Amino acid sequence: SRGVDGIIFWNERETEGRMMVEQGLGRPVVTFCYPSARADSVMTDFRMGARLAVEHLMEQGRKRIGFFCPSEAVAFWTGNLRLRGYCDTVTEHGGVPLVYPYESLLSDIESTREAAEALGRSQERPDALFCFNDLVAIGAMMGLRRAGLRVPEDIALVGFDDIPLAAQLDVPLT
Repeated sequence: SRGVDGIIFWNERETEGRMMVEQGLGRPVVTFCYPSARADSVMTDFRMGARLAVEHLMEQGRKRIGFFCPSEAVAFWTGNLRLRGYCDTVTEHGGVPLVYPYESLLSDIESTREAAEALGRSQERPDALFCFNDLVAIGAMMGLRRAGLRVPEDIALVGFDDIPLAAQLDVPLT
């Protein structure tokens, strides 16, 4: 009956709701996950997170580091920032970015596993993967192991977002 005093708005895509926020809603709004000219914003530094993940893999001696993500993720604001951070870091260290998008939604672990299994059987596979998030890394781990690879000995994985499940796996995720 009182209405809403303020709004916290989280959206990683261009949507009608996001356009409404940018036009103004007549009450305080804080956006999460993307910058806004009309509202206060809270952001994670996704580019820096990608840089730290790639540099960690390099410190472990990995040379051919790929970025593994569902096609849906690249359309996200955060997906593009992760991808840019990955590409910039690999390039700055003299490497060539290896981007492995696969047709899937973020929540489709089966497609992730299948894509990772195919990549694991490829002759041109990387020696490490920076995965879009931990769920993608979990699906990748299952697929790589089904392809007969050892994680992290044959191929190292790094996830992004540190969900609690990641530390409970047989091979905990970085």
